[in-house]
Parts: sequence; C-alpha cells; structure tokens
Amino acid sequence: MADFGLESENDFNANTAAYLPIEKMFKIHDKLHLLNYEEDFIKMTKLPRLHRLYFAYPTNPGEQYYNFVMLCAWLINKSSRRMEVPHEYDDPNEVINRILIHTKEMGGLIDFPSSKLKPGFGPDVITVLDFLTDRALHGYIYEPPVIPEDTTVQVEEPDDKEVNLALIEEEMALQFEEDWKEEEPQQQPVSVLTKSLSIVQTLEKAEEQRLIESNVSIEEWRLELERVLPQLSQPINMEDSFSWKTRTMQMRACMEEIRDVLGELKNPLLRLKNEVKESVEKVHGRESNLNSHMESVMTEFSINNKRVLELREKQRKIMSEVNEKNKLLAKFSDDVETARRKLDERGNMMADGAPVAQARKDLATLKKEISDMDVEIGVMEHCILKSMVQEQISLYEHQK
Repeated sequence: MADFGLESENDFNANTAAYLPIEKMFKIHDKLHLLNYEEDFIKMTKLPRLHRLYFAYPTNPGEQYYNFVMLCAWLINKSSRRMEVPHEYDDPNEVINRILIHTKEMGGLIDFPSSKLKPGFGPDVITVLDFLTDRALHGYIYEPPVIPEDTTVQVEEPDDKEVNLALIEEEMALQFEEDWKEEEPQQQPVSVLTKSLSIVQTLEKAEEQRLIESNVSIEEWRLELERVLPQLSQPINMEDSFSWKTRTMQMRACMEEIRDVLGELKNPLLRLKNEVKESVEKVHGRESNLNSHMESVMTEFSINNKRVLELREKQRKIMSEVNEKNKLLAKFSDDVETARRKLDERGNMMADGAPVAQARKDLATLKKEISDMDVEIGVMEHCILKSMVQEQISLYEHQK
C-alpha cells in the first residue's frame, strides 16, 4: 500500500516491526522441533501442543504464563544448567526472577522489567524464548536427514469384493521391470504407483522432453489406472500443509486475493485519505484561529503565573524565617524554664526552717562539748599544780 501513497515510511517501518515477533515465533517453533520438544517436553508435562503463534497473541493469560515458565525451565535444563520445575502455585515474581537470572548468566540482554513476562505473551516473552532456544541448540549436532518410507498411499485391507492390491503391484512391477530392462538395464525401479504415474506423465510429454520411451501405450496405462485407482485409498498427508510448495501456492493465492481486494479498495481508500487530509487541514486552521484569539489571554496567564511563582518564593522565604524564629523562641523558653526551676528550688530551701533548727541543735551540742572540755582542762591543771607542789615539798625536805 506504500506504492499508492497511503502509508509513510515510518508507518511502513512500524508495521514491519509489528511482524518481527511473529517471524521470531515461527523460528522458535522450528527450533523446538529440532530439540524434539514433542517427545521430551509434551510427554513429560502432559501439556497441549503449542501452535506457531501461541506466544504472539493473548488467548488465556494464566495458561500462557504457566506454559511459558514450564518451557523456559525445560530449555534452561537443556542448556546444561539446573532449574527446578515451577509448580502451579509458586510465586510468579520469584519464578520469573529465576528465569531472568539464568538468562542473564547465560549472556542474555534483559532491557525490560520482569512484569512484562507475567502475561505469558508478547514481544518480550518471544525474545526470552528465542534466546533460550538458541542456547539450548548450542552444540547441537545436525544428523543427516532420515527419509521416511513412502506412506502417502495406503492400501486398505482387501475383502471378498476388492481386488488384491499386492498381486496387482507385483504384476505391474514385473511388467515395468521387463520394459525398463529392455531400454535402460542399469536403471532400478522404485515405488510402483510412482512409476506408473511418472510413465503416464512422460508419455504425455514424450514429444517435448523425450526423457522416457515405453512400449506400453497410453490407453493401456489409463485403463489400468482407472481399474486400480478405486481400490486404493490415498489419505491426506498432514505434512503437506507445512511443505514449501504448499506454502508457495498459498502465498500466490493470497497475493492474487490481495491484488483483487486492493483494486476494489484503492479508490475508497484514496477518497478516505483526501477526506482525512481535509479534516486535518480544518483542524489546523481552527487551531491557529484559537491560538490567535487566545494569545492575549495566554500572555496574561503567563504574567500571572510568574507573579504567583514569585509570591510563592517569597512565602517560602518568610516561612523559613518564621521557622528559624520559632526554633529560637523555643530555645529561650527552655532557658527561662530552667532558671525558674532553679529559683523555685532556692526559695523552697530558704523558706524551710529545718536547716536553722539543725544548726541550733548543733550549736548547743558544741557548747556542751566546750564546757566538758573546760572541766577536763581545770582537772588537769589542778593535777599538774598538785604534782608541782608535791615536788617542791619533797625537794625542800631533801635539802634539810
């Protein structure tokens, strides 16, 4: 649609980015098949098989979250690491954090919050799965492909009314082998039905390609096929829907449908584009008109807004000064309260008479002790005087 000018380059890039998770999801599905997840993961967990766009769109967030954490735990264990299998009632935050820790330790770049993984779908979930599948495939040995046996054509069990298909194949194989050996002895036969169909096609194009020449006429082969074909049962091969040829045919059919639909929708879309363009121009014109009318009001509003900001700044400064003075007032109040308490204590002590009575009592005790000491001093003086008199008397008598 960009060829018709309906989308800009940014819109095209945005739409392309929106399809990147879908492309990653297809690659993840293919890598899970390489890891044989149907045999290991599906049978172990008993979970339903995941389709190619399972984690790209929301279907059932609870189920998608559980399948996501189980698949991450299986991929981490496949990457030669150890992670316990989460249970249904485990804490989602803890489980997702463990997954992110293992992813970071293995070198993964996590630039989104863990809450993006809780729904179980979305680009972040696909990014984590893409990294874990790459790490699980690290060191994977690619073995040569094993071509399965041709099972596209199955033969029903013969009954009494049906022709024995085994006998028909043997007869056709013998006939074809004889004809083939006559023309190309070194060529070996393959599947009988494939040979018969290829011979019919080559006989129809024999004049153009000249690849195979056979002695059997086209009419005989057609009669033989018309006779045998009702006895065969050709089941639908489920793998055909995933083959590149089928996808190419589907893509071509879708492209044809898109071209048809685009041819029908081109004119309405162009008309819609013009209408939208006109509406946008009208909106821009009205916006410019409103801006011109509201310019004076907006100028006055900006002036008043600046004035309000200045007043708020002054108010903030005044409030800060008031807070400082309140703190200083509280400090002075504490000092006054402390001084008042000390004065009260001293007034109480001065008004109380207990210390004076105690001092008088002590003074009386001191006077009594002084009088006792005077008596003791007089007794001692008398004793000393008496001893001196006796000494003088004894000395006088001695001199006589």
